Amino acid sequence: MVQILIAPDSFKGTFSALQIALLIESCIPNGEVHKTLLQPLADGGEGTLEILAAAYNAKTVSAQVTGPFGNQVEAKYAVSDSLALLEMAEASGLCHAKNGILKPEIATTYGTGELITKVAHEGFQKIILGLGGSATVDGGAGALQALGAVLTNKQGKTISFGNQGLGDLEHAHFENAISNLTKSCLILATDVTNPLLGENGAVYVYGKQKGVREEDLPAFESRMRRFAECVERAQQESFRNKPGSGAAGGLAFGLMAIGGEVASGFQLIAEHVRLEEKIQYADLVITGEGKFDRSSLCGKVTGSVIQLCAKYQKPCYVICGTAETVSPEMLAPDVKIVPLFSHQNIGAADLKTETANRLKSIIATLMKAAFKS
Repeated sequence: MVQILIAPDSFKGTFSALQIALLIESCIPNGEVHKTLLQPLADGGEGTLEILAAAYNAKTVSAQVTGPFGNQVEAKYAVSDSLALLEMAEASGLCHAKNGILKPEIATTYGTGELITKVAHEGFQKIILGLGGSATVDGGAGALQALGAVLTNKQGKTISFGNQGLGDLEHAHFENAISNLTKSCLILATDVTNPLLGENGAVYVYGKQKGVREEDLPAFESRMRRFAECVERAQQESFRNKPGSGAAGGLAFGLMAIGGEVASGFQLIAEHVRLEEKIQYADLVITGEGKFDRSSLCGKVTGSVIQLCAKYQKPCYVICGTAETVSPEMLAPDVKIVPLFSHQNIGAADLKTETANRLKSIIATLMKAAFKS
């Protein structure tokens, strides 16, 4: 019996991981395969909450919290026994930017801190927070404030929300924030390894996608540096260069300062859905993402799936919206990169329809090639 495992990441802005998995499955011609197994994946970013909730059979609930731009938003999270599953984008993500208007100077993680505080007070002993899709560059200052940290300026007044407030920070006290998490283990799920500061840090690498203009990057970086110095002075420990501290606009840095621990989002999901075992028993694996490039091979979902396929000598097709040229020696012989488009010049609405059309013909061709007699 031919076994096909369909295990994609999301196609950001177009299809969730589950949606694209279902679409791929629907394009496999009848009779070509006896069994397909769907396993949507994520790496701590978009889709992490949905996939982990399914893996843990957790109940999805919601709460009203402060959005990234100060308005109230409804944020989903999931709970199961002593475990709470959160996704920072639900409270502080780019998805809350109306008409695509971003405000990085004032964008805050306060709502994420409200979610963490809520589940900690409700007695959940383990909290997994997916870091990804953030609209913020505040170093986690807002989340720390919601958790009870006192961040003040020279006059002893609370600093304002967002990156703009970091430049005024003079004193930081974390006793209340740490106390609120004494009975909970906070795990920060991400596969971003960037430090907080510098050319590879939160501002210079990810600032533009949150709306920071090129000419404003130095000012944002300067304020983030001041924040880091104040936090580390208060905690008498350095966090800025720890891998992943730059994740989610530096939110990881702020939460590390009160005991948060970074963990690979992909590994968390892969272990709980028994991905390696599923690949081991598959005859063919289909994975994918919106854009495949060299960074895909550096710890992201598709690259990690490719590595597992190589370990068990399984053929792997990578379906992607677009693909950059990757040196053949970077891929195992049984890996085939299959881009659906050579360029991105159609609107999002057309993109969904055209993706489905192209998938149908491409999948049919791939199945014939994979299982020709």
